[in-house]
Amino acid sequence: MTKTERGIWFGIGLFALAALVIRLVHLGDKPLHHDESLHAFYGLEIFRGHGYEYNPITHGPLLFALVALTDWLVGVSDAGVRVGTALFGWALVVMPLMLRKDWGVRASLIAMVLLALSPNMLYVSRFLRHDPLMHVWTFALVIALYRYIRVHRPATLVLIGILSAFAFSTSETSYITFFMLATFLFGGALFETVFKRRSSQLRDTVRSLGKNWKALLGMCAIFAGMSVVFYSMFFTNWEGVKTALPNPFDPNSGLGYWLAQHDVRRGGQPWYYYFLSLSLYEFIPLFTGVVGAAYLVFKKRTLLGSMLVWWLILFLVIYSWAGEKFPWLVTYPLIPLILVAAYALKDITIRIRARAIIPLTMVAVVFFFWVYSAFRLSFQNPDNPKEFAVYVQTTKDVVRVANLIRSDALLRGTGMVDAHVEAELTWPFAWYLAGVPIRSYDKELSAPPTAKYVLVSQSREPQWQPYLETYNKVGERYQLRSWWVPPIARERAYTLRELTDYFFDRTIWGNSEGAVLFSVYERKQ
Repeated sequence: MTKTERGIWFGIGLFALAALVIRLVHLGDKPLHHDESLHAFYGLEIFRGHGYEYNPITHGPLLFALVALTDWLVGVSDAGVRVGTALFGWALVVMPLMLRKDWGVRASLIAMVLLALSPNMLYVSRFLRHDPLMHVWTFALVIALYRYIRVHRPATLVLIGILSAFAFSTSETSYITFFMLATFLFGGALFETVFKRRSSQLRDTVRSLGKNWKALLGMCAIFAGMSVVFYSMFFTNWEGVKTALPNPFDPNSGLGYWLAQHDVRRGGQPWYYYFLSLSLYEFIPLFTGVVGAAYLVFKKRTLLGSMLVWWLILFLVIYSWAGEKFPWLVTYPLIPLILVAAYALKDITIRIRARAIIPLTMVAVVFFFWVYSAFRLSFQNPDNPKEFAVYVQTTKDVVRVANLIRSDALLRGTGMVDAHVEAELTWPFAWYLAGVPIRSYDKELSAPPTAKYVLVSQSREPQWQPYLETYNKVGERYQLRSWWVPPIARERAYTLRELTDYFFDRTIWGNSEGAVLFSVYERKQ
């Protein structure tokens, strides 16, 4: 290794370390989101030895096992439960180095920079959801399939089986990943056959599966075996295996449940929702990715480039078509968009001349504003629902109330301090009051409560009031969560001025901020 190469790898190491740091610092500064509290609570249940039963609404069991592991390694806290997903988010940043011999070190570096500093990728990396795990498995599967297409090694099929089991045990979005990979391989082979293309890589790859039938069977056996282990939560809950079976006609199964959610259209946003999100946050990957995709399709056709473009197109189409639309899902098409941009940008040679100073300065300004958008989202406004990517967020009132009850429990003893929590407040209080005895999570009261504390939402407070005569109200009403949901364009068109004001200083438009309020009552002495 030459001195120059050592310098390059030293720089890569420093950048990778910086990417890790910005994913780990201040992880506990914002309260756990509704979904995060579910994941944290059930992970804690596994850690405490209470087991876990798979439910499609909370996705696969692998994240909960990861949370239980981090609970053991770093302790139980808001920051601790996010460490695992932050590490997966960092792993995604360094994964482009696995392709350095295929598309060059320059492309790997560009991809690393874009993945590390992307506003949405950084924010989701610091979020306790299944998505960071799925991103790693999907990228790894793309690389593995690419390797197998080039060299038909049986061992690669075994690796694909392992990665597929991890993906399947993480989230039902794995079906979309499997569909993308299968359509590229088998659809491409069919295309080569019908149109008699000179290249027969994909057709030869499909034929190789017959020759490598033992490895193919091994791949299937490993996938099935690992999936059974995870969905049964290490052989403690066989019902989870039954629920995980891909039955599209059973709304209680993983696949059936999420297919049924398509018509529910949770989030209620139009088909171009993710394009709007990309424009507001990911303007650099969006522009370079679109230009790069055209370049890879019409100018420089390669196997890897074709895979990345197919990944990008299919994910954009499927996630834009799917009924459920939330801001964190934009990361699924964003990853191939970034990789396509990196593959194309590596061929650009910049020659510094006097007349190039102005355009290069403009590019630098745009780049630094993009980086600023990432740090504004993850560190300045991580719990501010005015951020398009935040959508809805638990407020710090929840932490303050939980600390009040927990400190009282420490002072008096947990046996003397308990709480009665109204059902709407279950999440995130099930997490924040873990260890404090909870009488129930009821919507209605039929008798006066006996718990030391009563937490009730504003909507239920009038009905509960007659049963609270022996309680004193603690302070005024608190906010459970707050949100800002952009108006649906079909109901009210977006104006350029509204989008511009939001782009620069996060001035929201259309719908006002919303909130769920609740009150706290303490039993009279």
